[in-house]
Amino acid sequence: MPINSYIDETKKLTVFKVTGELLYDEAISVVKSFYEGQPTENVLWDLSDITEIHITSEQVESIENLIQRFKSARSKGKTAFVAPNDLVYGLSRMFNTFGEISGSPFQRWAFRSMEEAYQWLSEEDSS
Repeated sequence: MPINSYIDETKKLTVFKVTGELLYDEAISVVKSFYEGQPTENVLWDLSDITEIHITSEQVESIENLIQRFKSARSKGKTAFVAPNDLVYGLSRMFNTFGEISGSPFQRWAFRSMEEAYQWLSEEDSS
C-alpha cells in the first residue's frame, strides 16, 4: 500500500508517507478515513518517495471539498507537505491554494525538507 500512516500523540501529529504512485482513489479514501476517525491537530504528508502522480487538478479540488465537509472535525492545526521534487511541490502548492480559497480553518504549507516541515509544525500559532 503506497500510503502508510502513523500517529505521534505527543505532537498531536499524523504522518502520511506516500511511496510509489499517488493515486486519487487511495488518497481520497485515506483523507476520508482520517476525518471520519479522530483527526489529529497536525498532519504531515511525506511525499518524498512518490514516483508517479495520478491526480488531476479537478481531483485535488474534490479532495478539498471533502475536507471542507469535515472541517468541524479539525478546526485548527497545521498541515505540512514535504515535496523535494518540483512536480510534487507544485501539487502541494495547489492543495494550499484550494485550502485558502475555501477558507480552511487550519494552516497548510509546502516544504522541500522534513526538517523545515517539522520546525514549522512545532512553532506556536501566531494568529
